Amino acid sequence: MKFTGCTCVYCNNTFTESDDVVVCPVCGSPHHRSCWTENGSCTNRSLHLTDFAWVFPEELKPKEEKKPTAPEVIETDYTFKNGENAVVCPHCKSLNYGNDAYCMRCRKPLFSEDEYKDIAPVQEPVQNGESSMPFRGNGFDYFQQFGGVRPDIMIDSIPVIEYADYIGEKKSGRYIRRFLNLERFGRKLSVSLYAFVFGPIWFFYRKLFKEGILYVLALVLLSGIMTWGGTTDYAKAIYAEMGSMYDEFATGEISAAEMEEILLEKEEELRKQGISQQDKIKETVFTVAEVASLMLTLAMSFLADYLYKCKAKKDILAIREECSDMMTYRRTLHERGGTSTGGAVLGILAVFVISAIKLIPGYYYMFSHIL
Repeated sequence: MKFTGCTCVYCNNTFTESDDVVVCPVCGSPHHRSCWTENGSCTNRSLHLTDFAWVFPEELKPKEEKKPTAPEVIETDYTFKNGENAVVCPHCKSLNYGNDAYCMRCRKPLFSEDEYKDIAPVQEPVQNGESSMPFRGNGFDYFQQFGGVRPDIMIDSIPVIEYADYIGEKKSGRYIRRFLNLERFGRKLSVSLYAFVFGPIWFFYRKLFKEGILYVLALVLLSGIMTWGGTTDYAKAIYAEMGSMYDEFATGEISAAEMEEILLEKEEELRKQGISQQDKIKETVFTVAEVASLMLTLAMSFLADYLYKCKAKKDILAIREECSDMMTYRRTLHERGGTSTGGAVLGILAVFVISAIKLIPGYYYMFSHIL
């Protein structure tokens, strides 16, 4: 009990751990519950019209718990190639960029909570219950939205908080970190798994429409070349044989095992006949186009983050010229940036067309006898 050792203002007896204490709601004077009941009110009620307030004796004041202070980051004289100063993590002693909020190795904060409050002040609501800053988070979570750095850090002369507005809150930290690393290390290449897996869909979803259209056109061209290269006499014969057998399979005249056996015999027969020079050329063209398609996909996935950073920078600078006030500026960043569901649908359709270009010739030769 926090009043242990203090005295009751009514009976002057010292409180013990087991005593039931009543505190005056006006002046804070402590009483035994029985003393309060016996007296009928606060012993110091005559002083309530003054500024009197009961205080703990100095020696009995409750001790405030001191919050553990975070170890201080160690400044160094070392400077990275991009001109950014280096600091040593106070936790794992690894070298870090001075603009980072977290250690790259142990992921612990590089500075104290008090320093964080100075860097990331709480934003007050300004209208319709919405904050003037669309970012949320407690403590160091705030910096996750900016790739683990302070919101005033510049990338290509643009503060990361503006990139965050443009990209959108959910994924802003991930892309800002990539943008920052591209600038820090002077690179144009990084690995974008999403761009590799989803191809043109990712570009259209992120509103890189010009890059997405060029990407699709290149894939369509390569698909057309592969389609031409795949229409060898050997392939045509196999497709035709498969088409006739599918009719028999559909009517139950042959089983799947018999169909597979006939195809193997047909392939063996065609191999014995030899491959024409024209077919060899087509096969070579097909292989080259297939490798080129894969290389294009890899190149676009390695360049995706750089192209996105360039587009973001270009759009942000253009929006600055268009807007005359901050509210309009930030709203325009959100509108012109972010993602596009319609763009993703367009990308899916483009991928479907590319796949269809490759498949249509095979189906044509397979079912041409019924057309």
